[in-house]
Amino acid sequence: MKLDNISFSYKGTGNQLSNISAEIIKGKITTIIGPNGSGKSTLLGVMSRNLAPSQGSIIMDGKAIQEYNAKDFAKKLAMVHQENGAPNDLIVEKLIHYGRIPYRSFLKQDKDKDEQAIEFAIARTNLGDKRHAPFQQLSGGERQRVWLALALAQRTPILFLDEPTTYLDIYYQLEILELVKQLNEEFNMTIVMVLHDINQAIRYSDYLMVMKHGELVMQGATEDVISKKSMKEIYNVDVVLKNDQETGLYVIPIAK
Repeated sequence: MKLDNISFSYKGTGNQLSNISAEIIKGKITTIIGPNGSGKSTLLGVMSRNLAPSQGSIIMDGKAIQEYNAKDFAKKLAMVHQENGAPNDLIVEKLIHYGRIPYRSFLKQDKDKDEQAIEFAIARTNLGDKRHAPFQQLSGGERQRVWLALALAQRTPILFLDEPTTYLDIYYQLEILELVKQLNEEFNMTIVMVLHDINQAIRYSDYLMVMKHGELVMQGATEDVISKKSMKEIYNVDVVLKNDQETGLYVIPIAK
């Protein structure tokens, strides 16, 4: 996926995104980071066609994303939003079935492929013991795994995640991020996500895109982006950089 000179603004406001050009590397994990209000989720919304850019183009597999019909686009890219809603009495397995809608039509439906995709999604997200449970009975971490399973049932090569660890405690945050890493490594899935936690972004990403004031101010391999200087410029905080064999690179903010 390639972004060429993307800008976006809501009606009656200034630009939320300005002149963004970037390339999403196939088969890698790219994470968008930056301060609150910098345009991270807005950029992901434009890339997923939930928002229409005011200028510029986004090319996926040699074709502008606006040229795909809805079903074909949903076969290419799945999205897990920051906040999701479902009827509380809906059964987990039934909810995951909705991920197969792009492959169904009035005249054609491959039930075997549907079931294989659903079983794959349930197995990869470790939801086998929850498949017949009502959605309302699940914990926050389990609910997030259900939404990820729904996206996996689409069987797309690209997965977008908008702040997938929001509202989760640290155990479930790591559970979700480890699962994302496994999907990337085992199935060569291209993943783009928005994260707030810098150390999680460092640990679970190959590449970083850094947003500030609606602009893409830095991009590149994680180890090339993270430095004392860049953290000061982006977040206006001083940090200490650490690097050891067990945890790899991480940052420690210094209180003023």
